[in-house]
Amino acid sequence: MHTLKKSKCISIGISLVFTFLLLTGLQAQQVNVSAKLDSLIMPIGQQQTLHIEASQPKALRLQFPEFKDTIITNIEIVESIPADTLVNGDRITISKDYIITSFDSGFYYFEPFEILVDSQFGGGSIATSPLVLRVITFQIDTAQSIFDIKEPLEVPYEFREIVPWVVGGILLVLLILGIIYLTRRLLQKEPILPAPKPKPVEPAHVIALRELQLLKEEKLWQTDRIKPFYTRLTDVLRVYIEGRYGVPAMEETSHDIIREMKAHLSERDGAMRNLVQILQTADLVKFAKSKPLPNENDLCMMNAILFVEQTRPVEVTSLEEKRKDEEMTKNDKNNSKTSEA
Repeated sequence: MHTLKKSKCISIGISLVFTFLLLTGLQAQQVNVSAKLDSLIMPIGQQQTLHIEASQPKALRLQFPEFKDTIITNIEIVESIPADTLVNGDRITISKDYIITSFDSGFYYFEPFEILVDSQFGGGSIATSPLVLRVITFQIDTAQSIFDIKEPLEVPYEFREIVPWVVGGILLVLLILGIIYLTRRLLQKEPILPAPKPKPVEPAHVIALRELQLLKEEKLWQTDRIKPFYTRLTDVLRVYIEGRYGVPAMEETSHDIIREMKAHLSERDGAMRNLVQILQTADLVKFAKSKPLPNENDLCMMNAILFVEQTRPVEVTSLEEKRKDEEMTKNDKNNSKTSEA
């Protein structure tokens, strides 16, 4: 029993010595902590910053207090700013700031903030000094009368503010007009877009004479291209006959064309003889490899032009004008004779 009591006394002594050495080591670490406010007086609803700072050796690890929404009752945290570390040789300074505000007037007492020491360095905590904050309200002068709330000032519109409304109005009007236009077209069963006006069709003789003039200027037979010359020449006449008389000349042989043209022209007609001469000469060139003389080529070209000119439709308007001119001439002659008598 005596030995057991002696062992307990030795253990307690060792613990006391270890605690003394730990406290002595902690003091040797020279950890300085502080807490301060920007101002001890703050108007209600305004903001200021709470600064918590610790100066310590680099190797030491401290844990700052953590807050959620408030520091103490009625002292709210607007923003928690991340900690900032400043290195100075073998020491560091850690600063932690909180932007605070309050909406209740009065005196507020901040108890000392405890900064914990990491357990690896012996644990424990170090406290800052306490703080006091006074939140003041606004003074209301009851001697003055209470005024109504002023109405918003009328600011003149700028051009850039009006432009979007004007453009939007124009687009809206165009949209309405477009809907009305489409509705009418659909109700009347008309195409949405008006059909383009057909180009005036040129008379068959105008086209034929123009093509014959171009063929003449190319001078095919003069350059020994006789077969292409007669092929082009007969094609021009075939197209003209289809447009002028409705005969499907492009699909028929020369014999069939001559046979059908007898219903429109007399065999003794000069135009009919010219057509027969051209078609027969062209068949000899294309199928019998005949080579006409130069004067025969010129004759075929002249006969083609004469055939078109002789068979072109007669312009009724010009004939009526001619008849009127003849009647006016006769009347003038009769009037002159009467005046002489």
